[in-house]
Amino acid sequence: MNLSHRSYLTAGMAALSAGAIALAPVQLLPPGPDLSPALRSALAVDLAAAIDPITPWIDTFQAAAANISGLANTWAEQPLPVVQQVVANLGAYISELPDIGTILGQALANVGDAARAPFAVDLNTLDPAHTGVYNLLPTISPDLPQELLDFLTSSASGLLIGLIGPVLSPVLALGSGIRSAVGALQNSDFAGALDALINIPAAMVNAFLNGGPTIDVTSLVASTIPIPPPSVLNSATITLGGLLSQGASIFNAVALDASIKLGPLPPAPLVVPAGPPAGVFGSLIAMTNAIAGAIVVTPPAPAASPARSASAVAAPEATSAPATEVAAPRISHRASRAAVANGAATANTADKADTADKADRKRSTAGRSAARSAASRSASAS
Repeated sequence: MNLSHRSYLTAGMAALSAGAIALAPVQLLPPGPDLSPALRSALAVDLAAAIDPITPWIDTFQAAAANISGLANTWAEQPLPVVQQVVANLGAYISELPDIGTILGQALANVGDAARAPFAVDLNTLDPAHTGVYNLLPTISPDLPQELLDFLTSSASGLLIGLIGPVLSPVLALGSGIRSAVGALQNSDFAGALDALINIPAAMVNAFLNGGPTIDVTSLVASTIPIPPPSVLNSATITLGGLLSQGASIFNAVALDASIKLGPLPPAPLVVPAGPPAGVFGSLIAMTNAIAGAIVVTPPAPAASPARSASAVAAPEATSAPATEVAAPRISHRASRAAVANGAATANTADKADTADKADRKRSTAGRSAARSAASRSASAS
């Protein structure tokens, strides 16, 4: 077949195809549901209610403002406590002068106390519920290292977890938001999935500033704090703090759920919710207060002077010699003044001393008169 015949055949096939398409009946799509305006409006309202990108941001900044106010009030109760205590110590040192040895010894002891204070037990970082658990744990778990328990209540532990919180909390908030979106998609809740995705940034900022994500530490607590049966630890979680969290120790941020048996009593549930999570600034405030309390200097009490009793004051003895009688009142006056200076003589003793002084003066006068009379008689006789 030559080229001209091929061209005609191709043109004929194209014409037949176009005719078949033109003559084929058109199959219309089935009509969709007839949505009334009221139904459309209701669906739009439901979608808007399911997606709320504003409220999480408002809650975040309100919580941050409340935390800032709490930190400011706590600091205002005793601003710069270490500086205040150092100034008070200087006054105590001045009162101890010139005892330089005592002053140097107290100053060196304060340096060591200040270094140990952040790591020492500090029950001021615990709420009442956690304080009760702290006092009860040595009875529940006799093998618990007391040093570890004390450190968990210290401000240094709060600062440690407070530095970790702002880094780890936003990551946990991101993972929680993604899991919520995936769960909503699995349940065909498209609006919920979209809302979870939109609010992830707000959740991460809230976690960074205010904390809130929790970590399951049941296995860690069970291995660290052995609880003998029949007592059972059901769960233990720790709440991570944020940059502005007010808490000040790890132990206060732990939530416990356990069943405890004490003595002959049947097992009883012990449920302790987590307290305020530890934050950097809250832990620093608690640490400065602990240091200030550890370096308090109390001046030593002055040594008490030995008391002299009234009987220690010797009463003057009357003699026949006029010179001795004249000197006796002076001795009596000196003894009386010494007794009063030492705080030993009572008011009654002072009255008796004055009476004795008057009697001595009378005897002295009589002695002088007798001496003059004797001298006169001697002169007349001569």
